[in-house]
This record gives sequence, structure tokens and C-alpha cells, in this order.
Amino acid sequence: MRRLPTLGKLATFAALLVPGALALGEDAWKLPDFTATEYLQSRNRGVPPSKIYRSGTKFRIEFAPGLATIYRPEDDLAYNLFHTDSPKPVCVQMKTHQVTMLPSPMQLISGTKVERTNAGSAEFEGHKCTVETVVVTAADGKTTSFKIWEAEDLKGVPVKIAVKTKLGEGMVAVYRDVKFETVSPELFNPAYKCVPYEKTGQVVPPEKQLTPPKPPKKQPVPKQQAPADTKTPENR
Repeated sequence: MRRLPTLGKLATFAALLVPGALALGEDAWKLPDFTATEYLQSRNRGVPPSKIYRSGTKFRIEFAPGLATIYRPEDDLAYNLFHTDSPKPVCVQMKTHQVTMLPSPMQLISGTKVERTNAGSAEFEGHKCTVETVVVTAADGKTTSFKIWEAEDLKGVPVKIAVKTKLGEGMVAVYRDVKFETVSPELFNPAYKCVPYEKTGQVVPPEKQLTPPKPPKKQPVPKQQAPADTKTPENR
């Protein structure tokens, strides 16, 4: 299936992020509802563009058809939504710190504490931008640093975010096709029953689960019969 390589790339990128950065809470940006297309690149590698939806602190990112993550930090909840070979889609509910999918830098710029420092102005892809350096502190005390280009003609929506990782390498996200539109609350609520994170082993149907092969039954060893006549010809 085509989704598997994509998931592999996502896991590679997610491993570069500072642990704890998923614990969100504060809406320091006061941005209007909007949608956009995210182009993410790190270490000269990229993943397919993602569709993002933002409303306040609520956030939804669709990595590919049938593969999405929802963040609801005010409830400390997140959901992974994806389709498998089974007829019904799969939903896994978890706490925000348990998310293993690649987080979006647009979603990471919120936290329990957000420090913003003006870094001048610049133009990016035709947008006149205010540039800021931002340090976000998560609920567990972990910090993540960003450099953000905020487009003045797009009500301050970031059009570029550069993230520093624990390896010291930059992860860069570019945002295009920004549209200001009311984002339906339904996008942040799973439309079907979710499985708790602790029970993700139940997501796979029984016929798809891998079970160790049963050891072969031991065959009985045939008894050796003694020869009927063991006398030598001389003793007969």
C-alpha cells in the first residue's frame, strides 16, 4: 500500500523533534479560522504536502487521503484517524503527549508558555512579513525554538516556520493556499467510535493479527523389537 512508505517518512521526521513539544494549551496567536497547504522539509528530505485546518487551538492535519490527526489541547486529547483493509475506518484516542504522528510546526507554536521576540521584517514568496524568534515551553517544561515569518497581508498567518530540533538541524515548513473560512467543528470530532491508545492492539482484525505458529505435535517413537532368535549357529 502506498501509505506505508509515507508513514515511514513521517516517523523519521517525528523522531527529530524535541520530546514533549506536543503538550499544547495557550493560544498566543489569536489567528482567525483558516485552512492551508503545508510543505514540510528536513535534512533535504520532504514528505507529500498536507492539508491543515486551524480554529483557535484546535488543529487538524491530513497527511494523505484517509490519514489524519486531530489535536484538541483544551481537552488534552488527540485522535489518529486512518483507513485499513477493514470496512470501517480506525480511530485511536490518546493524550496529546502520546501522539507519535508527525506534528505540524503550525500546531507546535502554541504551548503553556510562548515567548515572542521581534527579529525584523522580510519578504517571502511575495508576502511582506514580520519575522519573530519564538520559544515555546510545553507543559512538561521542554522548550522548542522557532523562527516565524508572519504575512502582513494574511492577517499574521505564518507562511514559513523554521524549527530547531534536538539534533540542531532545521525543519522548515512553508504554507501556501491560505484561505480564511469557517472551519466546521465536525472536523475536530471523530465521526466514529475510537479505540483508547492503551488498546491499540485491538485495532487489527483477528484474521489480520500475527500469531506464533503452534509447535508440531511430537510423534511417538516406535519401540524397537528384539530379534526373535539371538542364538549363534554354534549354540543351536
